[in-house]
Amino acid sequence: MKLFTTVIVVALAYSSLAAPALDSSLVKTLQTQKTVDVLISFKNANVRNVRTAAKVQAQSLGGSRAAVTQSMYNALKAHADSTQRSTLDLIRQHQSSTIKVFPFWITNQIGIKRMDNNLLTQLMTLEDISEIREAEVGGLIEPVSSEELPQDYVNAGEQWGIVNIDAISVWEEGAKGENITVGSLDTGVMATHVALRDAYRNDHGWYDPAEGDLTPTDFNSHGTHTIGTMIGRANGIGVAPLAKFISCKGMNRQGSGSIIDYVACGQFFVCPHLSTGPQDDPRCDLSPVAVGNSWGKIGNFGFFDDVIDTWIDAGIAPVFAAGNEGLACSSLRSPGNAPKSITIGATTSSDQITSFSSPGPNPDGLIKPTVSAPGEGTISASTSSDTAYSSKSGTSMATPHVVGLIALLHSKRPNLTVAEVEKLLTLGAQPTVPLNRQCGGVPDSGYPNNHVGYGRISARASVDAINKL
Repeated sequence: MKLFTTVIVVALAYSSLAAPALDSSLVKTLQTQKTVDVLISFKNANVRNVRTAAKVQAQSLGGSRAAVTQSMYNALKAHADSTQRSTLDLIRQHQSSTIKVFPFWITNQIGIKRMDNNLLTQLMTLEDISEIREAEVGGLIEPVSSEELPQDYVNAGEQWGIVNIDAISVWEEGAKGENITVGSLDTGVMATHVALRDAYRNDHGWYDPAEGDLTPTDFNSHGTHTIGTMIGRANGIGVAPLAKFISCKGMNRQGSGSIIDYVACGQFFVCPHLSTGPQDDPRCDLSPVAVGNSWGKIGNFGFFDDVIDTWIDAGIAPVFAAGNEGLACSSLRSPGNAPKSITIGATTSSDQITSFSSPGPNPDGLIKPTVSAPGEGTISASTSSDTAYSSKSGTSMATPHVVGLIALLHSKRPNLTVAEVEKLLTLGAQPTVPLNRQCGGVPDSGYPNNHVGYGRISARASVDAINKL
């Protein structure tokens, strides 16, 4: 009760218009806990305007994708340093060995893990802070089924999902993802796995804000499985078997992550840095062309919107699993329900929507998912050994098929914009078998619809559509 009383006194003492707003969740948490993870926002955040001005200027000078990204980074970092200076100075003066501070230039916010009430009291005196809110926790979109395969598992050909999306015919034209890098925001990766080890880009290729491991780890197996579907090089599991990958572990071994971890990973992918942290050698020329995201929260949350916008401006496709909430309308996970997310539903080997794939529309009434992909009984890498495989089902399994396809598209035509990538995915999408359902007043027999979007992806058809851009 003492903690709660102190917080209320602080809130009342600084309840002027100039003082930061406190969200009710934070106050409630401090009733029972001594510390809390928070996200601090600023009145002069101005992220969108700063980013857009830097992008337009770089593009007007004919800048490459890397040059545009570097320009945005320089502008956003300088603006964040200026905006956050007094707050960071105060935090540094706070005598605590337990807190961990994450200054974010990508959103112009500061994340603090394990903030105590004493620091909160001091932060409430700063007039440049607009809000102090508890850092919500999201999590892994758990597969609806998972089965480990025998240790001697061998597959003579390609997995059914690779065949279903007709990736092989694109490979035969010499496009397998060579010289292309994709990203994974997940539970990490077992980079020593036989199907992954030659595809791991060790150069600025790993970051773990969730648990602080300096080398690739995955105690859950989910991230390893999804990356295998993107780029795996054994047992026919990968859509783009010559592409490279980088990974950011945004969730702990239980599959739970906070906004702080997700934003830290989102920032990493724009300008990958060393595993020791964002202060160490950020390289904006090493960003991936797409990031697979198989995580989210139930509900409508805009906390990742600035990250998604920055990814798009940096040429990074934001690919999100729709969720495994079943066929109830508008059950998409967030940020998968964000307007600019490329949202992925799951289909079966008979080209029907699976029984678990979350339909739209999104909270604004927009049709979601964007497209769908194979997501039932997907075989990929597992972490029980360096040669282990498992079969999993979920929109988490569909999503990496799309990330792999994006790598193939960049193999055929480098430097595609995110808008062009999304256009190619939708132009190439194939009709699915309707189940006579509708959501948002849109029947699943017409396209796009709120069950499969524009349809099930086709690598062949999307590549053939490149000349239509």
